[in-house]
Amino acid sequence: MSSWVKVTTDQAQTPVPEKRHRPGWIPRLLDINPYKTFQKSSYSSPEGYSKDYEDANSFEELFGQQYHPSTGNEDNYERYQYSQKDDDYTKDVLRDKLYLQFYQQLKKEYDKDRPSDCVIVSISKDQAEYSTAIGHRLQDHGLVVEMIYLTSESGLTRALQEVKNDGSPFCVLVEPSNVTLSSCTVIMLHQSIKIHRNMPMEDALALIAKAFEKICAEREQQERTEISHKAADLANDYLERDLYDSYHVPLGIRHLLFLLSEGKHLYMEELNSISDFLKTRRNKLEGIHYFPTCSPRMSL
Repeated sequence: MSSWVKVTTDQAQTPVPEKRHRPGWIPRLLDINPYKTFQKSSYSSPEGYSKDYEDANSFEELFGQQYHPSTGNEDNYERYQYSQKDDDYTKDVLRDKLYLQFYQQLKKEYDKDRPSDCVIVSISKDQAEYSTAIGHRLQDHGLVVEMIYLTSESGLTRALQEVKNDGSPFCVLVEPSNVTLSSCTVIMLHQSIKIHRNMPMEDALALIAKAFEKICAEREQQERTEISHKAADLANDYLERDLYDSYHVPLGIRHLLFLLSEGKHLYMEELNSISDFLKTRRNKLEGIHYFPTCSPRMSL
């Protein structure tokens, strides 16, 4: 039996899924992770596009304009030039929208996989109230806080190692004496390990808040650059595939692929449906690109 355990409370009535399945671990987030809260971005209309334009182009007017005869070669030529500009503009707008869409998707994945900013390790549940108070103070500084309660001190080494492996930059150790002295031990895990034993709580909070501000700025800059490059590559890759023939994907298959991309449970018959669709696509591609040049080899 494990000598230490994470415990959880349901404050926001929102279940928080475990990132890893460790025996005896139950995650406890003091509050909703601010990095995991997402809002749908509102897209404004492209520049030059107005509601008046939308209202003016009713079906009746569009059908009426469709059969208006052209008035000369010059008019045809000018219309063609404008169409080319519109195509270029549309492609640029599409690229921007694709970039934003991929950027938001990648950002969501980065946020979901990011470890807690600080893990508070309590020697026992007797320090639960004091540890929770420290956690809420850290949250006031913008940190995502997770807590671990040990069932015995023998599990401390393993717990600290797990916190380090998870990638959390800070760890706060709370022992029985810390409650009386209003102190704690701060372990800095970012880059080099530094241990500040039995610091007064206010000093510990100030130390972590200052270091976190620097780490957060560095992390955001690095992630922004990485996500930007990946999103641009994905958008360009999407547009390059317009050179190839497109094909119809049934709504049922698209829904199953969406569920698959979200990591949702799929039944065996649903997986078989996806597999059959992909096999059909592969066979069709092989039929298009296969040009036999010689007789197949006979197996011996």
